[in-house]
Amino acid sequence: MATTDAEVAGEWAGTRLTLDLWHPNCWAIEATSRTDGGVLAHAIYNSPVAESEAPNMVNGLFTAFGDTNEEVSQLYLGG
Repeated sequence: MATTDAEVAGEWAGTRLTLDLWHPNCWAIEATSRTDGGVLAHAIYNSPVAESEAPNMVNGLFTAFGDTNEEVSQLYLGG
């Protein structure tokens, strides 16, 4: 859904776009469904291959967001 943030008719102030994405078995959707905050993934990439007990790991860069500190804390603590 797109809306225009214009105060006066004929004056353009910007556009706000809301996009809802979904894919099955998404851990981020499942994790955030229990809280009011959300998670934005900036990058997800494979860990360097090394001799370890957990070779199937990935690294990621995320931003957790919410309207309050408590909402962000709930994301970190798992709802």
